[in-house]
Amino acid sequence: MLYTPLHRVKNAIRFKNAAENNLWMILGKTDPWSGGGYNDTNPPPDDPEAISVIDPAIAVKAEVFWIVEDEEGDLEFRDPSEDPPVLRKFYEDDNEEDMIDNLYSLIMVRGELLGSSLINLGESSFRQIGFSTNLVPATGHEADLILAPADVEEWGTLETIANRVPVSLIATTLYRDSQLIQF
Repeated sequence: MLYTPLHRVKNAIRFKNAAENNLWMILGKTDPWSGGGYNDTNPPPDDPEAISVIDPAIAVKAEVFWIVEDEEGDLEFRDPSEDPPVLRKFYEDDNEEDMIDNLYSLIMVRGELLGSSLINLGESSFRQIGFSTNLVPATGHEADLILAPADVEEWGTLETIANRVPVSLIATTLYRDSQLIQF
């Protein structure tokens, strides 16, 4: 069976519409990597069967948007699938008709937080990042844009995950992470 390019675009549309105002960046795994020959300088590969971030430390409201690859684009993404990683450029396009007409099916998810947000929760580093949809804030926290683990009733559906070497933050650090999803 072969999925047509239009099918991929329609799936991207469904995801983008479902994730709009319903996407969260989750940072976790605050303890060092260990076991299986892995450590903080050699984290395990990303697990395609993961259903959650390990020991979530914080959830931050994230954004989702269409992107189109263009060497003149103002959004830059270092593609780690290339060796050495290649810098690719994109621009944001919010016109769904353009996506359908040109069969574009690339989505970018992005979240950011100030280091003090994590530090105020008693953590200063993390080793795993994921983006989830359908996260359910605990009662009284529905309008919050940043959630501590105790403020989350259900962590939702993990859409992407990445294992990292430790990322340490100081209070004034603005941390931003973007991930590409190709449908």
